[in-house]
Amino acid sequence: MPVQLGAAQNAWLLYRFLTDDDPTEQRRGFLAPTLVNLAGYLAFGSPDTAQASNAAALGRHVYAGLPGDHRLDIASSWSGQALFHHEVAFNPRNPDPPAELLRQRTAAAEAFAIVDPIVQALPDPALTAADLERAAAILRGLIGLLTFGSPDSAPSERAAEAIRSVYANIADRDHRIDVAESWAILSMRHHETSFVPGCPDPADEQRRQRMAAREAARVLVPLGERLPDPAISAADMVRVADLLDRTASLLVFGAPPPPDPETLELQRLANTATALRDRIRSLTA
Repeated sequence: MPVQLGAAQNAWLLYRFLTDDDPTEQRRGFLAPTLVNLAGYLAFGSPDTAQASNAAALGRHVYAGLPGDHRLDIASSWSGQALFHHEVAFNPRNPDPPAELLRQRTAAAEAFAIVDPIVQALPDPALTAADLERAAAILRGLIGLLTFGSPDSAPSERAAEAIRSVYANIADRDHRIDVAESWAILSMRHHETSFVPGCPDPADEQRRQRMAAREAARVLVPLGERLPDPAISAADMVRVADLLDRTASLLVFGAPPPPDPETLELQRLANTATALRDRIRSLTA
């Protein structure tokens, strides 16, 4: 790891020199994604994110000067920066993990501020299916990164809503599993938020956790009941089983004890999810 960091730091010095040296448009087109990728290597294994943040910022600056629409490139850079702040916050040598998690949420908010207006303007004929898939991938990461460590899960809810809008505008393939995954990620986010100090209403946060898990299960159970299905790949079958596994416990965690009617409904759904998970895993074993 020290060798990796040393190589990344040497590369950072060289790329920064190349960026300052009035590069051609072709070279700037190479430097922008290279700097953004380099930022992750500068952060990995490091106790701080100063150099990595500088490299990411320079990459975004170069992107901003290139012709064409680079909003998703810049948003992706912010999302990647949020992720490395999150990871470095758990480095034992990091001097201030709460401050690093705040940087994570701030970078994630910058990414969302770029992607959300794109989503709100859909459908947009200028955006290809690949562009929409990329926007969805950014949003999928932001569901967690926007609020991890915060007592407020509202930004994650907005990101999850945005990703569902994106998938509704992609007509070339079935995105039901992706939509279910977005609900499952949001459910886990509510679950984790309920344990953050300062959460204003942990019980309500866990209720939101159960409701998001129910939405995920309502997509997954009909899919699972039809498996095996020639239209669904083995890899997607594994995804469905894993999502059912994650969702089953989130459906009932913190629920009022029976005979609460909602709890009984959620328990039945959790039992169905568990049985389907086991059946699908037996099919893919």
